[in-house]
Order: sequence, then C-alpha cells, then structure tokens
Amino acid sequence: MFYRRFIEAWITAVNIVGMLTLSGAVDLEKGIQKPRYKSSSGSFIMQYERATIRKILKQADDKGWAADTTVKRVAAKGDTLRFARFTFLLFAIAGFTLGIVCVTHAFVS
Repeated sequence: MFYRRFIEAWITAVNIVGMLTLSGAVDLEKGIQKPRYKSSSGSFIMQYERATIRKILKQADDKGWAADTTVKRVAAKGDTLRFARFTFLLFAIAGFTLGIVCVTHAFVS
C-alpha cells in the first residue's frame, strides 16, 4: 500500500512539473499544459483504489455519507491495519524464537 501511494505521488509530481512546464524553459503565454499521464477520472492526480474501496466510496457519494462514516468504512476494509498486525506477529515470533535460541545456547555452553 505504501509503495503504491509513493508511485501515485511521484506520477502526480511528474504531472505537475509537466503542466507547469517547470522542467524546461517556462513559457508563460502557453499557460498550464495538459498532464503527461491522466488518471482514469481525467485528473492529473493519480489515484488507484481496490474495487472494494471504490465501491465504498461510490456508496458514500450515492447515499451522502459524512466524511467520518466514509473513513470508518474504508478503514475497516483497508490493508494497513491487517498488515501491521501481521508484521507485529512476525516480529513477536522472531523475538520469541531468538529468545529460546539465546537461552538454550547460554545453558548448553
């Protein structure tokens, strides 16, 4: 998830640089240029959401949910907390295993 957000931000930055012609000579008479990479919505800001998240956002638009309700529903379906729990579990297992190895090595030596 975090890598995907980084890529979205990077492509958005590329679009802004291209639209404002910051990478080359600036021609103020031309104005703002078209984005180099358009998103599926036609915007210069890149956003990608899984189908389940897009469905929740569409429901929020259709039913007029408040922002806090939308955030709660999206967070419940999101990946971040699940991956954080998984990472913590792996660190706990690794720490427990390392502790057993250290104690065993201390008593065997």
